[in-house]
Amino acid sequence: MDNVIKLIKDPSIDTVSFDVFDTLLDRPVLKPTDLFYIVEKKVQEHLGDINFPFCEIRIWAEQQARVRLKTDFVHYEDVNIDEIYSVFREAAGVSVEEIIAIKKIELATELKYLRARQNLKPLFDLAIAYGKRVIIISDVYLPSELLVSALHLNGYADIDRYYVSSEIRLSKGSGSLFSHVLADLNIKPNQMLHIGDNLHADVKKPAQFGIKSFHIPKTIDLFFAGKRVNHRIWAGKIERLEPSMRIVLGFILNKHFATEPRTGWNNNSISNGNPYILGFYAGGPLVFTLVKWILREAESQQLDVIGFAARDGYLPLKALEILSKFEDKVPRTNYIRISRAACIPFQFQTRADAFAAISKLHFNKEQTIVEVLRRRYFLDVDDALKAHFEQHDIDITKPVGDRDKLIKAIIDLGDPILSGFEKQRELSSQYYNDLFKPTEKIGIFDVGYSGRAQKALAKATGKNIFGMYFASFHEILGLERLGLQYRNFFAPARNRWISSLGFSTAMIEMLLSETKSGTTAGFEDKSEIKPIVLSSEFNTKDARTIEIIQAGALDFCREICAMFGKDTKYLEISAASACHVFSEFTMHPSYEDALIFKDIAFSSHATGDDHMCLIGPTAKKSYWKEGYLSVERTSQKQKPAIEVEDKQNNKPQSPKIIEEIRLNYGQTSIVRVYALFAKRHMKEADVTRMRYDTVKFFARAQHPANVTIRNILNAIGPRIPIHSWKE
Repeated sequence: MDNVIKLIKDPSIDTVSFDVFDTLLDRPVLKPTDLFYIVEKKVQEHLGDINFPFCEIRIWAEQQARVRLKTDFVHYEDVNIDEIYSVFREAAGVSVEEIIAIKKIELATELKYLRARQNLKPLFDLAIAYGKRVIIISDVYLPSELLVSALHLNGYADIDRYYVSSEIRLSKGSGSLFSHVLADLNIKPNQMLHIGDNLHADVKKPAQFGIKSFHIPKTIDLFFAGKRVNHRIWAGKIERLEPSMRIVLGFILNKHFATEPRTGWNNNSISNGNPYILGFYAGGPLVFTLVKWILREAESQQLDVIGFAARDGYLPLKALEILSKFEDKVPRTNYIRISRAACIPFQFQTRADAFAAISKLHFNKEQTIVEVLRRRYFLDVDDALKAHFEQHDIDITKPVGDRDKLIKAIIDLGDPILSGFEKQRELSSQYYNDLFKPTEKIGIFDVGYSGRAQKALAKATGKNIFGMYFASFHEILGLERLGLQYRNFFAPARNRWISSLGFSTAMIEMLLSETKSGTTAGFEDKSEIKPIVLSSEFNTKDARTIEIIQAGALDFCREICAMFGKDTKYLEISAASACHVFSEFTMHPSYEDALIFKDIAFSSHATGDDHMCLIGPTAKKSYWKEGYLSVERTSQKQKPAIEVEDKQNNKPQSPKIIEEIRLNYGQTSIVRVYALFAKRHMKEADVTRMRYDTVKFFARAQHPANVTIRNILNAIGPRIPIHSWKE
């Protein structure tokens, strides 16, 4: 921006002209016609016809109006909105009165969604501050009155004149509008500076007249040109996105990718290594769409109350509180203290169940048997219980050793093993029943995955609980046989061992869960029944990272509601589109992305796993395998440079060549390595062969330099050596 600032300050510049759309103002869309989707919804409501194809007719009408202009008024270079709607009326077959109303809806929608472009407003203000005459030059079919209103509403004041192609009938694209401006203002070309986003119309054309010009590409173009974060996750998908998601994506890009951060942009990273951007860009659309889905399901099931399971329902509940102001029907909500541990008493009610509690459910064998009895069976260890296990030659103060011996001791204990379950069922049933009115129809949201909380709540209350899940595993498939209905947001129930879910379960739970308190370990009765809520397992640093991500997601919900208001009802987004960025982030993270979660640890009270890491010291100990592999790959690449030998002749390379190929692991591609030697060692014919089949060429290489490259590739390349690629 320094160059354009110097131009604005230049004393020889008398007049500074600005383009409007995507320069001074932008819209929350990827392309201008995306906004027609919201206009269409409003027009359909106005006409009482939910199938009225406004978008198709409107786009076609503008195309036809421009075609007719070239034949009917050859000297006109641009159309106006009245001419477009004249063609529109012919195609739509509606009355003049309706055409006026529809046109008014389009103009009002345009005005509502035009916003000042964040990084351009300071340039406009600078021109005013330096006493420049500021004018507007715009190629647009809209009337100048709308531009005046939009610019004024967004803080652009003291504009001297407006030159609009739809009224003057000359365009920037042809250059004739610039010629008209120079004549009208009676100034020389070198006294004028024009700023805009279109390389042809705003830069090349004025330059042909000697006008100084400066190109400021629109944010969306910069993003998809690879000058922001990783845009490749959208390759081949943009044109397939539903209109609502295109609008949401345009909103996000204009909001958070307009200006250069202090650390610059990393186009290999999805989040730029920034947890807030991750929350806004990936978490925001996910949570926003998830909550809208929950409300639609609640409406279709006629629910009176939605219980959000603590802790997985924390973020959706917070988002619902934001969206509820713009929704017509919102059931009562409740934050329910229910957890894996709190569900165990309802899963195991007989002595056979007590056997399954230790044989079927996973538990950490490194915890002491005392902890197993306390966490899994809700038993307080007294002298009698200790003596029972001593009779079975088991020291309960030590970790589980012989699992079969422990199971036999539990079986031999008999009915007392069930006493903890019975007490917890009694306390929790009373607690859960007090949360709901007798006549209320209840739904519960939980992240997933087997319907455990839904089944426990149904048993506790005796009610037919409706379940809403982010996703579920195949274990949920028997739920309907119990008379319980459920719906999944992200995908149908699937066997996670056979088919990939498309996201990391640990990551989605961490995104949605509360950090300030821990899990619910059970219930106690001290004058009143209360849940036993443990302290949060997150340390201050880890909790802060997660809270920043959640703040980004909630800010997305606030800001999109602030911009769209009641129009949020039109933003109908599929789960696949809403979760796409988050899914790509969790399944294909860059090193910078993965580092956000490195060393973050969490726990499971029910299983006794008190320190589980998303990215641990090994893949086996990492609950986010993709994140671990990304960090590990980069760590390997950053190892010291390798010493290279000519394995064919078993001779060390000369120090000069060794220095040239002292490479960090994986940071140099075949082509970049080859470039070090091509000019020095390769004939033109060999270069052609190398380009034709690189793998085969290096596999057969005889020249010491190329043998060296092969050896490097064997060491730092893929797992399969390059000489095996030939086969």
